[in-house]
Amino acid sequence: MKTGSDVIGPYRLALADTPELIHVAYKLRHHAYCMRAGFERRDMADMEVDGFDRRAVHVLVFYRDWPLACARLILPPVLPLLHHCPDVPLEPGAAEVSRFSIPAPTARQTFNVITVLRLLGQGVWEAGQRHRVASYYLLMKPALKSLLKRAGFECEPVGAPVELHGRRIPTRFSQITAAEREDGVFQHPEPRA
Repeated sequence: MKTGSDVIGPYRLALADTPELIHVAYKLRHHAYCMRAGFERRDMADMEVDGFDRRAVHVLVFYRDWPLACARLILPPVLPLLHHCPDVPLEPGAAEVSRFSIPAPTARQTFNVITVLRLLGQGVWEAGQRHRVASYYLLMKPALKSLLKRAGFECEPVGAPVELHGRRIPTRFSQITAAEREDGVFQHPEPRA
């Protein structure tokens, strides 16, 4: 992803376009979803993988050379959101953003969560544009909405909340510009020469 805005300070966005980078994403997901949250079964290979990964594009954020976070974009036609929310009307060409895997900051490890979310969101957005995705959806925790807004993305609920490892809201996800921001926090980074 060489857009000129794929690096913010020590953070770097990367498309997981090799088997090695895809395995890095699976390992980050394993840590987040199996070890930390306990939502999925632990895997002997320390990788969290499901059947939707075959039709998914994965993005990573590195802190310097250390893999920090990942997300995936599940391409149409079959999206897991419809399994949990069958009455949600999706637009044609819809894709689903899922498996945001961001570690919780600790005393030893601190990082800018908003910058990481901004890069992950930018990565799935750009990956979707490459695959002609028309609209983006996710099933998210209510608390993620304000973080994504601060990172430059709008989240519009499109259905009733469901229980899935806690309360989740089916949401349409879109990128907003600095001009649309009321607080001026989000600014698109200038392309590098």
